[in-house]
Amino acid sequence: MWNKSNLKNLIKCLEYRRALYTKLSKQTQKQDVEQEWEQIRMAITEAASEVIQKQDKKQRNEWWGMDCQLAIYSIKPERVANGTTRKEMKQKECAH
Repeated sequence: MWNKSNLKNLIKCLEYRRALYTKLSKQTQKQDVEQEWEQIRMAITEAASEVIQKQDKKQRNEWWGMDCQLAIYSIKPERVANGTTRKEMKQKECAH
Protein backbone atom coordinates (compact mmCIF):
# COMPACT_ATOMS: atom_id res chain seq x y z
CA MET A 1 0.00 0.00 0.00
CA TRP A 2 1.29 3.44 -0.89
CA ASN A 3 2.03 6.04 1.75
CA LYS A 4 -0.88 8.38 1.01
CA SER A 5 0.22 10.85 3.65
CA ASN A 6 3.15 11.76 1.36
CA LEU A 7 0.62 12.98 -1.22
CA LYS A 8 -0.81 15.40 1.34
CA ASN A 9 2.59 17.07 1.32
CA LEU A 10 2.43 19.61 -1.53
CA ILE A 11 6.12 19.23 -2.39
CA LYS A 12 5.88 15.41 -2.56
CA CYS A 13 2.70 15.66 -4.64
CA LEU A 14 4.36 17.96 -7.15
CA GLU A 15 7.45 15.76 -7.19
CA TYR A 16 5.27 12.72 -7.96
CA ARG A 17 3.48 14.57 -10.77
CA ARG A 18 6.81 15.65 -12.24
CA ALA A 19 8.26 12.12 -12.05
CA LEU A 20 5.13 10.64 -13.61
CA TYR A 21 5.08 13.22 -16.39
CA THR A 22 8.74 12.55 -17.15
CA LYS A 23 8.20 8.80 -17.31
CA LEU A 24 5.09 9.10 -19.48
CA SER A 25 6.73 11.55 -21.90
CA LYS A 26 9.66 9.14 -22.46
CA GLN A 27 7.38 6.33 -23.57
CA THR A 28 7.08 5.28 -27.17
CA GLN A 29 3.71 4.81 -28.78
CA LYS A 30 2.65 1.21 -29.26
CA GLN A 31 0.08 -0.16 -31.64
CA ASP A 32 -1.19 -2.69 -29.14
CA VAL A 33 -3.47 -1.29 -26.45
CA GLU A 34 -2.26 -3.89 -23.93
CA GLN A 35 1.38 -2.83 -24.40
CA GLU A 36 0.37 0.82 -24.11
CA TRP A 37 -1.49 0.14 -20.87
CA GLU A 38 1.46 -1.86 -19.49
CA GLN A 39 3.78 1.10 -20.13
CA ILE A 40 1.39 3.50 -18.39
CA ARG A 41 0.94 1.15 -15.44
CA MET A 42 4.70 0.71 -15.06
CA ALA A 43 5.27 4.48 -15.22
CA ILE A 44 2.71 5.07 -12.47
CA THR A 45 4.13 2.29 -10.30
CA GLU A 46 7.74 3.40 -10.73
CA ALA A 47 6.96 7.07 -10.03
CA ALA A 48 4.95 6.13 -6.96
CA SER A 49 7.64 3.85 -5.54
CA GLU A 50 10.30 6.53 -6.09
CA VAL A 51 8.36 9.45 -4.61
CA ILE A 52 5.38 8.27 -2.56
CA GLN A 53 7.00 5.09 -1.22
CA LYS A 54 5.32 2.21 0.54
CA GLN A 55 3.52 2.62 3.83
CA ASP A 56 4.66 0.57 6.80
CA LYS A 57 2.27 -2.27 7.50
CA LYS A 58 0.13 -1.75 10.56
CA GLN A 59 -1.70 -4.35 12.51
CA ARG A 60 -5.26 -4.21 11.15
CA ASN A 61 -7.03 -4.91 14.39
CA GLU A 62 -5.54 -2.76 17.09
CA TRP A 63 -7.65 -4.53 19.70
CA TRP A 64 -5.89 -7.81 18.83
CA GLY A 65 -3.09 -7.38 21.35
CA MET A 66 -0.97 -9.78 23.31
CA ASP A 67 -3.64 -10.31 25.99
CA CYS A 68 -6.23 -11.26 23.40
CA GLN A 69 -3.84 -13.66 21.63
CA LEU A 70 -2.96 -15.39 24.89
CA ALA A 71 -6.63 -15.76 25.81
CA ILE A 72 -7.57 -17.24 22.43
CA TYR A 73 -4.61 -19.57 22.18
CA SER A 74 -5.09 -20.82 25.74
CA ILE A 75 -8.72 -21.76 25.00
CA LYS A 76 -8.09 -23.37 21.63
CA PRO A 77 -5.92 -26.33 22.82
CA GLU A 78 -8.57 -27.17 25.43
CA ARG A 79 -11.25 -27.26 22.73
CA VAL A 80 -9.11 -29.39 20.42
CA ALA A 81 -8.25 -31.85 23.20
CA ASN A 82 -11.92 -32.23 24.19
CA GLY A 83 -13.16 -32.26 20.61
CA THR A 84 -15.72 -29.60 21.43
CA THR A 85 -17.00 -26.69 19.40
CA ARG A 86 -17.38 -23.14 20.65
CA LYS A 87 -21.12 -23.66 20.98
CA GLU A 88 -20.62 -26.73 23.16
CA MET A 89 -18.06 -24.87 25.30
CA LYS A 90 -20.52 -21.99 25.87
CA GLN A 91 -23.29 -24.42 26.80
CA LYS A 92 -20.98 -26.05 29.36
CA GLU A 93 -20.07 -22.63 30.81
CA CYS A 94 -23.74 -21.65 31.08
CA ALA A 95 -24.61 -24.91 32.78
CA HIS A 96 -22.15 -24.18 35.62
